Amino acid sequence: MRPRYYTCHCQSGWKLDADKRTCIKDETPFLMVVRESVIFGIPLDPADPSNNAMAPVSGISQGQDIDFDDQQQLIFWVQNLRSIWQVKTSGANRSEFAPAAFIGSPAGLAFDWISRIMYYTNPTVNTIEVIRVDGDQHYRKTLITSTGKPEGAGQPFGIALDPARGKLFWTDKGSDNGVPPKVGSANMDGGNAVNLYTGNLANIGFIATDISTMKLYWGVAGSGLIECGTMDGVSRVVLVSGLSHPWGLTVYQSHLYYTDLDYEVIERVDKVTGANTLVMRSGMAGLRALKVHARDASAGTTNACSSNNGGCPHLCLPKPGNQKTCACTTGFVPSQDASRCELYDSFAIVSTTKYIRGFHINSSDHSEAMVPVGGTSNIKGTLDLHIESGFVYWADNSTSSSNKGIRRAKIDGGGYSTVLNSGVGKGGIHGLAVDWVAGMKPPNFPVMHPLSLQIQADLQAQGAKTSKPHYVVFPL
Repeated sequence: MRPRYYTCHCQSGWKLDADKRTCIKDETPFLMVVRESVIFGIPLDPADPSNNAMAPVSGISQGQDIDFDDQQQLIFWVQNLRSIWQVKTSGANRSEFAPAAFIGSPAGLAFDWISRIMYYTNPTVNTIEVIRVDGDQHYRKTLITSTGKPEGAGQPFGIALDPARGKLFWTDKGSDNGVPPKVGSANMDGGNAVNLYTGNLANIGFIATDISTMKLYWGVAGSGLIECGTMDGVSRVVLVSGLSHPWGLTVYQSHLYYTDLDYEVIERVDKVTGANTLVMRSGMAGLRALKVHARDASAGTTNACSSNNGGCPHLCLPKPGNQKTCACTTGFVPSQDASRCELYDSFAIVSTTKYIRGFHINSSDHSEAMVPVGGTSNIKGTLDLHIESGFVYWADNSTSSSNKGIRRAKIDGGGYSTVLNSGVGKGGIHGLAVDWVAGMKPPNFPVMHPLSLQIQADLQAQGAKTSKPHYVVFPL
């Protein structure tokens, strides 16, 4: 027998249409919340105690910052301080957008929804970088680095944008080379970097913009404050005090929302006065970032890059005054007529314990000539290059035996893959050479000389305690 009465329900983030039988996307603004192991959405209505304003994203690892692409209905987040992930707002198609091997250890995210590029901070290498979201090739470029001047990047953390005006803003924990803890700003092509606010900013956290009033908001864990300042660096006030560890924060309409890691709460205050504190959620351990899933109509919808990528071959970076800079991805330079981007003809590849980088050897600034390979793996200075295919090969001696092996990636940032990840042994790989004469063999890998792997395995089997061997292959 069939029941005579029934009620239809929709998944989180969706609602019933007028016919009460069809589910449609719920476009009501809501608060995206990041905890260490889950991302979920809560309504902006304090009277609604539910946590199902979006399909929850569970099983994440050490979640950090978050942003969204409303055009493609995507959510981006940082996890493990090393990679950027994405998922549809419906919860489908979860994937790693930018692997740690290419972007190092990102902390803060900011999506330019007009130019369709993602900005992120990289505190471990003291940079602010950008990556293109659309297309198969995610072009990327380093915009701001540690220059040895106070205006450069120290340990950049939070980041926020005003894409219609072509400005970016970031918080910086400072460094030992002259960069103070600060709130900084720059054009969105990385130019004209200035320090807006310094002093009493120990352990500064994330930053949020209120584009309608041209104000910035940031948390200072060292003093338990949330402060507010104008985008021109002129006026600075304390908005909220008496907190323990303010961290994530976001502004929407007349309210500021923020998390306190120690008190385990999400709270709301008046964005102008800091008064009328309201607890939105409490007893939530592991709170991190949060952001309202909505676009402010006053933020603008166009800039010099909003149509056809601004006519640029790789990256279009907006600037104030409806201007733009066409930039090539790391490792490429503009052609003479600026109509295309070309590879550097010669450069040096250098490896450290954590990164592999290429530097142009014929320019005065020794600019980066390849997309850096980084992340949290332990690179022991063992690498080789197959020039014809454009691949760099390196030994990954991670502390986890399951991650040890040989990896490869193209100098333009594509083609990241694992060549070998079994039978490596506890000591890892300490010698590697590509046989460039034998060339490409199925399945399209240059011949990897086995001598170093075999000798290292023999040494481990014998319990030998010798210096680590290195090898060079001379093909006949």
